[in-house]
Amino acid sequence: MLVFDGANLLDISGPLQALQSTSIASGIPRYETVVASFKGGLIETVANVSILTVKMDELDPDGIDTVLIAGGSRNGRPIVPPEIVCWIQGAAPHAR
Repeated sequence: MLVFDGANLLDISGPLQALQSTSIASGIPRYETVVASFKGGLIETVANVSILTVKMDELDPDGIDTVLIAGGSRNGRPIVPPEIVCWIQGAAPHAR
């Protein structure tokens, strides 16, 4: 999952919980999830909860099946972080 400062906490935690719950319910690990941001390290959500992330450049696009991107912004207007758009343009051809 790609995140950024000002993302909605629910847009991060909800999908991650849903993916984890499928593994718990089945008893079989179905998803390996990674939370990444442009710089890595802590990002702060709109809810003022910090989330630890890995740097997007550390991800191997060949090992990615699905990319989720959190939504949100501090001013209520959707934003599209250009660094995430650029990363997706480069990684998408390699992802499954």
